[in-house]
Amino acid sequence: MKDWREIAVDDIINELEETSEEGKKQLEEKKVKIKPNSDSKLDRCPPSEGRTVSFCCTTTIPGGFSVVAGTQRVAFVEDCLRCIKTIETLPVYCEGIPSSAPCGEVEVCTIRVTGCIPFIAGAFVNGDEGSTSAICCQGCVCVDECVACFPIEDNGCSCFDSGTSECSGFAGIPDVDAGAVTVTVTPCSSGANSQTVRFTGTFTVTCNQPV
Repeated sequence: MKDWREIAVDDIINELEETSEEGKKQLEEKKVKIKPNSDSKLDRCPPSEGRTVSFCCTTTIPGGFSVVAGTQRVAFVEDCLRCIKTIETLPVYCEGIPSSAPCGEVEVCTIRVTGCIPFIAGAFVNGDEGSTSAICCQGCVCVDECVACFPIEDNGCSCFDSGTSECSGFAGIPDVDAGAVTVTVTPCSSGANSQTVRFTGTFTVTCNQPV
């Protein structure tokens, strides 16, 4: 028959075993919780949201010419843009607390489109006797827009792995869409026989996820 010492030792061993089994169970549950639920990269990644950036350029033409309505266009190149993933610390705002007072911070993985968009905007103009020609101006828009953002704990940017770390390096291919171009013509204050043609519009930038 076991004495009280042996019984106490047995109880301790049993308690340690139960604790160990419970710890294993919790660990497995945690693994299941953070395990991706699909092999598809698109299923694991948050969608990239388009961000708009404005562009504007001007040119001067002599008086007497008129811009042909509906002929304005813009051409651009995307070669100077990159999709970059980085870790950033962002403030967290809670309900019931003024927006000027964040209630904490969280580290997130952000996907940014950075670089610049060189562009040329142009339109046709009419002169006398049915003559026509084209005018244009050029510019370059700087871009630094966050198109996706999510907590590292829930998804360590695995869908954008570059082979170096969980959240660094390049991430996908930038994409640019041009919106409608607006043309305004105003007389120049510096000369009675000249007018300024101003082209304005927007570009929508996104980051296409790698497949």
